[in-house]
Amino acid sequence: GTQQVLELSDDIPVIKDRSLVGINALRDGDRVRLIINETEKSTDLKQITIESEDRYISNIYKGIVTKIDDMSGKVTVMGLKYFDRGAWKLTDMKGFTTLPLSEDVRIYSGDRLLDTETANEFYYSSEAYIAVEKGYGGAEKVVILSYRDSQDTIVPVTSDTIADIVTGSGSFRLLRENKVVSFLPGSIVVKYGRLVTGNSLDVDDLAYLELNRDYAGGDYYASVI
Repeated sequence: GTQQVLELSDDIPVIKDRSLVGINALRDGDRVRLIINETEKSTDLKQITIESEDRYISNIYKGIVTKIDDMSGKVTVMGLKYFDRGAWKLTDMKGFTTLPLSEDVRIYSGDRLLDTETANEFYYSSEAYIAVEKGYGGAEKVVILSYRDSQDTIVPVTSDTIADIVTGSGSFRLLRENKVVSFLPGSIVVKYGRLVTGNSLDVDDLAYLELNRDYAGGDYYASVI
């Protein structure tokens, strides 16, 4: 849920399925365990273990969240739609739908990471974007739930090409729309089926987008990429 830059060298052991696989085996969106030697002066990466289970985002949903229940590990959503090539389409699930939560689910409002109590108290019946992955047995589980600011405007852009990455600013420029668009910690970014961050975007990537325009400042940001 946070970001840190760690230096890599060719002699760092990278392990997957109990075998040495090398740095080239690392891919954006891999879940990893790290051995780190941390001192007052430096943070040295010593070993990387790649989780062998491939985890892919199976759907991105949008709907009105009415309750997040820690006890049952489920979220209740009304009017569920799924993201399909830049458009939102109704699912077959009518009325209220319950979705299981992943053990490491993250809940956001823009750049704020929320706990369940805060989400239920201050964001009751608010619209949210929901990224799910399929777990054991094929059941979908929520990995990110990101509330949409109701004051902000949804911008009708379904797809575009990334023309430029604005280094260090957490933003990129779209080719056709010629808009500078930011990505936030709560932005859902999926690349090759994997959940990644906005830092994994590249120039010339073709992206399907859900853009919002900030009510206060007029800036554009992406809720879904």
